Amino acid sequence: MARLYPELVAKMGAFVEASYVESKDWPMPQNQANGEQKMKSLYSVLIVLANLFILPAGSLSVESRLWRDFVKGDRTQLPDFSYAGYARGEARVPDVDWPAYNVVDYGADPGPDTPGSKDLDAIKKAIKSVPACEGGVIFFPEGTYDIGNSSSQSADNVIHYRRGRIVWRGDGRDKSIIHMKKTTATANTYTPKIMVSVFGGAASDENLDTRITDITSDAKLNDFSIDVKSTSGLSVNQWVKIYMLAGENEFYDYLLPYSKLTSWTTGARFSERHQIKSIDGNTLTFYEPILIPYIRHTEGADGTKWGIYTFRHHEMIGFENLCFRGNWGPDDPYWPYVHHDPASSEYDDSGWTALSINDAVNSWVRRCRFTNYTNSQFIRNCAFFSYLENEIDQDTYSGDNWYGHHGIFLISCNYCIAGASATTAKLTHGPTNNGYLQGNGGNVIWRHKYHPSTGPDSHSYSIWSTLYDLTEGGLKRRASTGAGYGRPNHLKHFVLWNHKNTDPARGDRLSSSDPTSEYDEYAFWDHRRSFYYVTPTVVGIHGQPVNFLTSGIGRVETLEYNGRDDIRPRSLYEAQLELRLGYLPQWIRELRKDGKL
Repeated sequence: MARLYPELVAKMGAFVEASYVESKDWPMPQNQANGEQKMKSLYSVLIVLANLFILPAGSLSVESRLWRDFVKGDRTQLPDFSYAGYARGEARVPDVDWPAYNVVDYGADPGPDTPGSKDLDAIKKAIKSVPACEGGVIFFPEGTYDIGNSSSQSADNVIHYRRGRIVWRGDGRDKSIIHMKKTTATANTYTPKIMVSVFGGAASDENLDTRITDITSDAKLNDFSIDVKSTSGLSVNQWVKIYMLAGENEFYDYLLPYSKLTSWTTGARFSERHQIKSIDGNTLTFYEPILIPYIRHTEGADGTKWGIYTFRHHEMIGFENLCFRGNWGPDDPYWPYVHHDPASSEYDDSGWTALSINDAVNSWVRRCRFTNYTNSQFIRNCAFFSYLENEIDQDTYSGDNWYGHHGIFLISCNYCIAGASATTAKLTHGPTNNGYLQGNGGNVIWRHKYHPSTGPDSHSYSIWSTLYDLTEGGLKRRASTGAGYGRPNHLKHFVLWNHKNTDPARGDRLSSSDPTSEYDEYAFWDHRRSFYYVTPTVVGIHGQPVNFLTSGIGRVETLEYNGRDDIRPRSLYEAQLELRLGYLPQWIRELRKDGKL
């Protein structure tokens, strides 16, 4: 019942919160785990009391059948998304109390229009001052820090480093401004040297993750265990990847009930990051479930059949309470924005990018603002990452034309959450999942508002098990693209849950000669629009009406309560998390209390 009336039970449990402190470390110490168990017991008592004495006998809202089945133990229909985010959603992102390295003390000038590389050099000095074996906070007092005074692509002109346990922190997203006046991109480069980039692993990009052992058993959705040929080189709490490349043109049964197009040449590819909880004989058990639709251990190309690989990474990388400001707009020589403009070699697609975080675990971006970028940030090859309470906007242009390319952009990630945020900039793509090179799965877009003129973006290259949960924005199919040879857009288990379609129009028409509006006949497998999702799940879509196909080509796997805005649970992520833990974590209750959800 707490899942149905979370606000009431949260109030009843206020006295419990006062004695409950979430650990900043992960995994949780034993004494903290004992406290967790007490918390669960107290919470359970409150739920029983609510059931017996307080809650009304009936409710006008309705409960999802899929959810009822999940509560009863059916794990074949819905992925368990509750493990997404920092510390698997169980603990708030910590306010780390590491030593602070004030950039002003290293020569930065918080005044506007600081010339040359003075601010850039100061930030680099502060980062290098953090001892390798310790954590540090790079602190930006209120002011403006000019890091983009030059467009040179030299290493001296950008901030790139490879280490964890460093958090950038400001005085607030409207107070501490990281100003990128110029971009390092040129008309001839699609991938510029991004101004601020953090990497995990070795210094050489060629030092990729390596194979440890073969997988020797099959697995299905939501399984926790897998058998391997050998456990040599494996240990409890080690981070690893489940990995498979099918080979060119091969998709096995991942497209059923459909067949591939001849132009789809990349084939199926999967990389899912896990932490080993236990080893029993040759069986590995993970802390989190496998969300790949299925594993048949004999599948895969020679040399890349299903296996366990190393996962190079760093932990505790954070950016918080900052504004990243770019200068994209009418004063740029390549304005206006054109999606994949051949005249500028796609300069305006990603030429203005604020931030890139790569190969990170238990890391975050929170309470930040990204203003005047064509591509706000890349979150790449990360797991258990939290992107929370952020804003993506524009203030250099107020017209009706498109402004930029991507906002939230998760590339080859697992178990990440992006939410309690808003994108008001008019970008080509809505929140994006991209499986480039390794595949992408288990990620959650949660309580995020984005522009009504776009839609969710599954950017091809094998994407699986994605949740859009209590989101608001358009459902334009043209927003979901990616390279044509990397299709389909999404494999099994795309879940759209209680989404509000805010598009004021009836979607797009194919052409002026086709009178059918997009939302009148919404197919998820549509050759005319190059839009390919394998039988998604849609629950509680409301706002601008959408007629989803329930049979034939392009049908949904399950459609529940189309046109209703009162479906329980309101948030699938929160409900699954509460079901697993026995209580709703404090960080979500705090966001509710502060009116941010």
